[in-house]
Amino acid sequence: MNQNSERKGDRQHERATGIGPRIDGPSPPGVPAPEDAGPVIRVQPEAGTLSLDRAISAILALMREELVMDIVFISRLAGEDVVIAHATLDTDEAGLRELTHHRDHSFCQRVLDGRLPAVMPDVAALRATHDVPTAPITPGAYMATPVWLRDGTLYGTLCCLGLTALPLLGDRHHQRLRMSARQIARLVDEAGGR
Repeated sequence: MNQNSERKGDRQHERATGIGPRIDGPSPPGVPAPEDAGPVIRVQPEAGTLSLDRAISAILALMREELVMDIVFISRLAGEDVVIAHATLDTDEAGLRELTHHRDHSFCQRVLDGRLPAVMPDVAALRATHDVPTAPITPGAYMATPVWLRDGTLYGTLCCLGLTALPLLGDRHHQRLRMSARQIARLVDEAGGR
């Protein structure tokens, strides 16, 4: 198969499924690398909230798989509290979605305001140098990035955590997480900022 027919096949696949081609890159030893460009998930504005929720859930599931994390979620501010708006994990997702805690005790908020780094390969080791909050689920590794809408509104924070430390977690993984945050922001903008 020549290069032109491969590209044509990729475009046909993208139109049929709404998912674009992946670009593979080298991965560090022992950790599968995130894709430089993962599937592109689109939602039609008229499809409504249910379709937006499904599209966001698909992105979270993809992030969980690509970043080899146990939990990936979007937290949103509700007054002085942080609530889980979307989540994907192996176990009781409903239980995680019901978690609410004060924003001052949130990893997400501390990353947003710069009190914690955006990439934490070993949360336990970080406790020696930073004020790390206690959380309903104790992370071994953690990463977060804000989801900014087109108008400058903070939609939420895209976060992921591993239940054990992940020493090879780094900037490349965070870059992939930021790409997904931009994709989620675009979907939310297209759906009217819900």
